[in-house]
Amino acid sequence: MPSLIPLDDYLGAILIGLLLSTVLYGVTCLQTYLYYTRYSKGDGRGLKALVAIIFVVDTFHVILLTISYYHYTVTNFGDYIALENDVWSLSVQVGVGALAGFLVQLFFAYRIYGLSERRIQIPGAICVLALFQLASLIAYTIIGFEDHYVGSMKNGARATIGCGLSANIACDLVIAAANIYFLEIRRTLSQRSNKAIKILIIYTFNTYILVTVFAIVCLITWLTCPGLIFGAVEFILVRLYPCSLLCLLNSRESIRRALEGQTGPRRMSIDELSTSMQEATLFTEDQHLVKPNLLQESSSVSQPQTKRDKWFPLDEAQEEV
Repeated sequence: MPSLIPLDDYLGAILIGLLLSTVLYGVTCLQTYLYYTRYSKGDGRGLKALVAIIFVVDTFHVILLTISYYHYTVTNFGDYIALENDVWSLSVQVGVGALAGFLVQLFFAYRIYGLSERRIQIPGAICVLALFQLASLIAYTIIGFEDHYVGSMKNGARATIGCGLSANIACDLVIAAANIYFLEIRRTLSQRSNKAIKILIIYTFNTYILVTVFAIVCLITWLTCPGLIFGAVEFILVRLYPCSLLCLLNSRESIRRALEGQTGPRRMSIDELSTSMQEATLFTEDQHLVKPNLLQESSSVSQPQTKRDKWFPLDEAQEEV
């Protein structure tokens, strides 16, 4: 017998979003395991700690979603009035998800800070946009506690979500454009460097085009769709940020091998490749290489790598240069 009141836009949407986001969480768990067991040997303690914090926040977000679904489908089974009330975990997960995205965006802002030769303008803009979206979505969490009504548009709820998602989209677009720009301007006469640049640009584009598309869909569903359809998309969007970071970190060795054609055990830090390309492809007017860094790296591949106490891998790359 079908339900007296259609629940597809509420419980159905939560179920689909929970299932798909949990699948992505499994991918994040696998990527996290691979990072700490295979790809983190050359990274500083700061980056390892950042990955751990993001993983903990992501796990907490999954727990909150599970609590919310249990509340509506088990604890209050058949209670249609309870479906209209916003359980605490459903409100808190918005702020927790925003925190996960905020941390990932800060990491990419620092990476762009290194790629741009420590110019602060673009990384500063990214930090401001990321902080604004975090503040907006935390404000929505506070409104949810005060209103206690699912999908409420009162007390500025529509404005806070709209502003937060708009800032999130803008932040992701700036990150993608800045990464592509600072890599593109490094193209030189060196085929090896151009090949590495092309690979990095493809990785950046593929990663952020997916995140941006989901953020846009999330904003559209929030403004136009009834019930909790917006929530289903938002659950998936939150999960994409840790995945994008870990996929980038775990792809560094494959990028190095594609550049150098080597199969050695040496790992690269996140910006070592781009820094090496920059130093290795600076030519004077008489076409002499200023710093043959790639040749120096290839001759030192077999040397053991010492552990450095650095907050981010860019510092390690700069020391090696």
